[in-house]
Amino acid sequence: MSTSFSGTTYTLNAGGYSATIAEVGANLESLISPQGKQLILPTSPNELRAGARGSHLAPWPNRIDGGRYTFSEVEHQLPISEVERHNAIHGLVMWQRWSFEEPVINAHQAQLSGTLELPPCPGYPFFLKYTVTYILNNEGLHVEFSAQNVGDEPAPYAYAAHPYLSAGGNIDQASALNQWVLEIPAEKYLETDERLLPVAEHSVEGTSLDFRDGALLGKMELDHAFGSLSYADKRGHVRLYADVHRSSGVELTFDESIRWVQVYTDGLERRALAVEPMTAPANAFNSGTHLVVLSPGEEHISRWGIRAFDQA
Repeated sequence: MSTSFSGTTYTLNAGGYSATIAEVGANLESLISPQGKQLILPTSPNELRAGARGSHLAPWPNRIDGGRYTFSEVEHQLPISEVERHNAIHGLVMWQRWSFEEPVINAHQAQLSGTLELPPCPGYPFFLKYTVTYILNNEGLHVEFSAQNVGDEPAPYAYAAHPYLSAGGNIDQASALNQWVLEIPAEKYLETDERLLPVAEHSVEGTSLDFRDGALLGKMELDHAFGSLSYADKRGHVRLYADVHRSSGVELTFDESIRWVQVYTDGLERRALAVEPMTAPANAFNSGTHLVVLSPGEEHISRWGIRAFDQA
């Protein structure tokens, strides 16, 4: 353990993988494959984290229009955290200091669990307790994130994670993702306005956003949510291949609580691809799309993970 900008950091090693998790935000700072490749764009413990890289996003992901929403006939106003587009973005937990237990390590896996109790605050007067568990083994990284309503009133809720995936190669190489092939088994995507708020839902059929069979990213710019996801044995996936041969890369998997995946190419010199598993899309507090309403005492759990694959 060490103390840094990220607070205390914990490094887990198991199954040939290595993962580093930070106390601030319960953030995923680094994930290295058995082949020694960085699977995410890492965060330095000696500098302020860039945006939402590696973050958990709760009690809402993405954007809320003007930070305003109405719940149970009461209007709420959140602080505007995306000033240039006048939105509240990415929830309340990613800069909070989580409380972690000591890692549990055995011959087959390493596990780290943390909790955060976030009291009611202006704009979100609901009381939730969050729990995150990281498990590392020979099948990669597995993450379980839960929220429990410990208050007396129902609470609106949604969740996402924000890793920037790397399909391999030099993590510092600008435009690396231009060579990668993206595969998303999704039937639909969301059209957004100039403030990146959803305005319409469309089929991917016949569009440049059809990644069901995989497509070269090239110089494509993406900041889109994909829905109507496919699940095999109750598990969905997004794959990012290192090149057109598709012999190696990185895979993000998720359970059926994840209804949308946001994909983002801009920023960070195109060295990695943000692939965000989301339980609900942007502005769900207003649209109601896949919004979870937690009754007092109720808990919601989402599971996702990251692994490397190499068929060479």
